[in-house]
Order: sequence, then structure tokens, then C-alpha cells
Amino acid sequence: MDTVKIELDGVFAGWNIELRRNVSARILIDLQGDTAVQFAAFAKLVVSHNFKDIEGNATDDILDAPVAAITASMEKWATAISALPNA
Repeated sequence: MDTVKIELDGVFAGWNIELRRNVSARILIDLQGDTAVQFAAFAKLVVSHNFKDIEGNATDDILDAPVAAITASMEKWATAISALPNA
């Protein structure tokens, strides 16, 4: 599986996430949908992460992490995959 590893910074320094590089057309379409659909689609890209929930506890489900961490990850993922050569 081809993945992209992302390190967050600022208040989320030390948090990292590994995401699928390649996506299906369906996931790409969903990433352009409303917020609920975008977040659910993004969760399907997650291979691993060390994110915490809003109370600082480790969480298995990325959707329990702070919204700011998820959106920062989405932005960094989009930037990273646009800079990579096509698979």
C-alpha cells in the first residue's frame, strides 16, 4: 500500500498520521461533499495515527480527534499528494 506520512505542528506537535496516497473516485467525490461526508471519506484514508480525543486520551477512531487536527491533516495530505508524481 502506498502511503503518505504527515506530522502535525503547533498545538498538535508530535501527532502523526499515515494516509493512503491513492483514492477511489468515490472517495475523491466524497472529499468534496459536505463536512460530514468529507470527514467520513477522510477516515477511510487513515492507515494509522497517534491522535488523541478532545480530552487528551488516545483514540482509535480518527473522528474522535479534535476537528482542527483532522482539518490540518486533510490540508497537509492534499498538499503532499499534489506534490508527488502520479503512481
